[in-house]
Amino acid sequence: MAGDQAREPAGDGRPTLAILLCHGPESPDAHRAAHLIAAAAEKGIAPRLFLMADGVHNVDRGPLAEWVGRVAITVCSVNAQAAGTVPRFGVRFGSQYDHMIQVTTSDRVVAFA
Repeated sequence: MAGDQAREPAGDGRPTLAILLCHGPESPDAHRAAHLIAAAAEKGIAPRLFLMADGVHNVDRGPLAEWVGRVAITVCSVNAQAAGTVPRFGVRFGSQYDHMIQVTTSDRVVAFA
């Protein structure tokens, strides 16, 4: 089920941090999100990233591209398809339902919208 896949990082008992990013790789928010992911990972927190709108471009380039395959990343499938983003290992195409699951099952939530 879609919701079960969104919960994968929490399966190991670590605290979780859901991050929503709606801005592209050139945005300062993309850099802030990358720093937040690095800090969370260093502290043993499992980051979960949901990208939508221009945020879907972050899987191709920019400071978040290095995290593909290393943290749970879900992109809004509608936005990703419109942007020409192709499915790849480490990037899950999902929906707002998956975003809701991340928000309701994470210990903390940060939104860059």
